[in-house]
Order: sequence, then structure tokens, then C-alpha cells
Amino acid sequence: MRQRSRDMFKNNEYAAKFGRMVKNNVVGADGFNFQARVTDPSGGPDTLANQAIEAAWWRWMRPGSCEVTGQRSFVEVCRSLVMALARDGEFLARRVMNPSAGPFYYQLQVLDVARLDTNLNRAASGESNAIIMGVEKDRFGRPVFYHIWSAAPGRNVSRERERVPASEIFHKFIPIEDEQTRGVPWMHAAMRRLNDLNGYREAAVIAARIGASKMGFFTSPDGQPAGEGEQDENGDFIQQASPGEFSVVPPGYKFEAYNPDYPHDQFDAFCKAALRGISSAIGVSYNGLANDLEGVNFSSIRAGVLDEREEWMGIQGFFISSFLTPVFEEW
Repeated sequence: MRQRSRDMFKNNEYAAKFGRMVKNNVVGADGFNFQARVTDPSGGPDTLANQAIEAAWWRWMRPGSCEVTGQRSFVEVCRSLVMALARDGEFLARRVMNPSAGPFYYQLQVLDVARLDTNLNRAASGESNAIIMGVEKDRFGRPVFYHIWSAAPGRNVSRERERVPASEIFHKFIPIEDEQTRGVPWMHAAMRRLNDLNGYREAAVIAARIGASKMGFFTSPDGQPAGEGEQDENGDFIQQASPGEFSVVPPGYKFEAYNPDYPHDQFDAFCKAALRGISSAIGVSYNGLANDLEGVNFSSIRAGVLDEREEWMGIQGFFISSFLTPVFEEW
């Protein structure tokens, strides 16, 4: 499912649009705003302390401080993790806490979830914990170690597996079942219909191209050739079409026009019905996903936007509680 989802996010226009919607609506261009609320002994705001904390936090958020490669700001890290959350169903990041980890001794390393050894499974026995798709859990189902490859798949380098304590890892996903160990791509319920829609549109384009290119056929009642100079060496007729041209049918032949009548008049209706189902599966409005504002009014589009906004707010709440708050507290 992860590989199919990644392929769609790269090559399907609606999946690519959904990815941009996730980044823009959950994180936005400027990211989450932080406001310190330290109080003094009298209960009032400690302005000096708040300003100092906020200034230090903004320094850490800049490229070179918050992320190990030094190329990303914290906003870019958040956008990348949210994108992975939607595309792969989960994201993976590692805490790096040592004197070499930037001016604050604390940085993040964004990891490809494909580095988590999905094929590593082991049942619990004696003193050994169970391992489910690369995640080692104790008897209560709490992750204690992650078995991570030293490089992502597909790299032309030798790889070794590392057993990393859970205290160093952010592995987050929104579960759809109890006792779930790994995340599921958010488009899991829409991938089949997206594939069907893509196949239908491809077939429609091919049929339309054939209909625009193939004018008709010469037919003979007795099967005799049409004469000299009108066939190639394979016996096929050569006919060219120019605007406003009228040609003479070869003697003994009649011309039958080929009119496939495609694209069909139900093409738009089918695509809209499919996209409405896809929008419902991924929790966004049809008008936003399909860029279709035809036939909408203020009330209808407002109702769709309000419902979609609740979805984004729920995802924001999850991201804040599971990632932003722990990162700030550790920092």
C-alpha cells in the first residue's frame, strides 16, 4: 500500500493535489506559532522571560539548528513529516541530543519510514519481546526498540540494521484499529477508485484520439482491388485528409464513415461521481480536490469548507500533541 500510495502522490494529479492540501492546511506556509506564557510570582506575565524563550525558540527553528543536515527549517521539517503522515500513513524522526547537535545540543533527523524493517517479525518468548514489522514491543504493547536500516531501500550502499531505543524515535501515525503497530496510507480507501478513474480516463483519451484520427473505411462488395496507385506495397489504401477536401471513392467501393461518438456524454458525470467518492474517502471537499467550482453557491461551498476544516483541525491537534509538544519540552 505504501508503494502504491507513493506512486500516486508522484504521478496522479488528484493525489498530488491532496498532498499539497495536507501540507498547506495542517502546517501552512509559516508553520505553527509559539507563544510563551511564563508568569511571575504575582501571577502576571513575565515579559522578559517570555521574550527570551521565544527568541531562543525562533533561533532553534532556523536551518542549521533544528535539523541534522542543516538544510531545513523547522517549518520545512513539519511539512515533510505531515506529508509522510498522509502519503505513508506514518512518519519517522530521530532525536539527536549531544554537544555536536547544533547550538542547543538538540536536533532532529527525518527518516524515511521505509528504513523501518517491515519484514522483521518475531513472536514473544521468554525474555524476548515481540517484534511486529520492525517495532519491538513489551508485553503491554508499548514500543521499546525500533529496528532501522542504516540506509533507505534502493540506495547502492551496504545496509546494516540498528536496534534503536524508542526514547530516540518519533514514530507517529493515526490508528484506524486498536493495537495497531504501523500506519496505513490515508488514501487506502481511495486508491482502487483512483486507479479505476485513471484507467477510464486513459481509455477515453485513446478512444477520442482514434475517433479524431480515423475517418472511415473503404469497403468492396466483391473484394476486388480499387485500382492502380491507391494502395501501398502491403495492399493498404493511402488516403490523406485536408480541410475542405472532397475525394472520389475508388470504382466499385463505397465509403463508410467511422464515428465512435466519444468522449461520451456521460464522461463528466462518471468522473465527478468517482471524485466525490474519492473525496469522501480522504476527508476533503470535492470542490477543493477537483478544482471544480461549477454550480456551487456560497452556502454549499461554505458547508463543505467548514466540514473539511474540522478534519484539518483534528489532524493539527494530533500533530501538536504527538510531536510539537514533546519536541518543545525536550528542547
